[in-house]
Amino acid sequence: MCKLVSIIVPCYNCEKFIKETLFSILSQTYRNIEVICIDDGSKDHTRDVVLKVQTLDSRVNYIYQDNTGVAIARNNAIAKAQGYYILPIDSDDLVSSNFVECLVNCIEKTGCDVATPHFYKFENPFDMQKFLLRSPSKFRMASDNVLVCSSLFRKEDFIKLGGFDHQTFAKGFEDYDLWLNFINHGFKIVRAKDAFCFYRQHSDGSSFNAGALAVMNELNEKLKNKYPNITKYQRLNKIVYIFTNFSDCLRKLNESAPHWIKRYLTKLKRFVIRKNIKNAYVEYKIFKVIQFKRRIYEF
Repeated sequence: MCKLVSIIVPCYNCEKFIKETLFSILSQTYRNIEVICIDDGSKDHTRDVVLKVQTLDSRVNYIYQDNTGVAIARNNAIAKAQGYYILPIDSDDLVSSNFVECLVNCIEKTGCDVATPHFYKFENPFDMQKFLLRSPSKFRMASDNVLVCSSLFRKEDFIKLGGFDHQTFAKGFEDYDLWLNFINHGFKIVRAKDAFCFYRQHSDGSSFNAGALAVMNELNEKLKNKYPNITKYQRLNKIVYIFTNFSDCLRKLNESAPHWIKRYLTKLKRFVIRKNIKNAYVEYKIFKVIQFKRRIYEF
């Protein structure tokens, strides 16, 4: 039997886009869903739009609360959710019709704890650009959030970790903090191959909660204080980057180098690093002594 998925849609003054987002969600091939639209004190006609959609599909639920911020809104909605799985989706984003199905299959077939999609950004439907996101390892997540908020996880895991930290990250980065919390507790994150989220980018920059550089620096410092391993992983990530991109650096040098230098660089490359891809791992051998594997986290 298909497990119930609770889709959490926090709303704030989103009457322009919420209808399109809800239709995108309700057209899913995975039918066993409930949609919780939690209105965080909107002052426009968001409520009217959601209630109209609710008359067309009873799976839509509407909750109103005073404006407290997106982190608290998500926490409150998840507390009321009945689903085994939780899937947050922003009120102006779109998802592919097989989005939920792919994410659920990813968790159930791989045994991972979080399934995250690929995603495109767009300002209008005819100008979409795909983000080339790297695999969500703990090393990469230490340097950058390579996940999107629209990722699937179990409600029981979310409760164990304490939910979104609305006190420390009231200004943003609440989803980044949640993923680091998952990783810090040893949970496995996999990117689902055929799941696509379409992130709406507004020309006025209103899509970004922490757009100001000063605020982002402040939030990054809070992350480092909360997860001390971040600094260590950032250093390791730089070292791994140098070795894993060694071949590309040599190739660029080879393009304009004399023949004798090319032969020397080729021998140096074979001596310094060897790379072999097997199944879901990339194996590296450095100086024929140091060996390590990197997991390719993609289902």
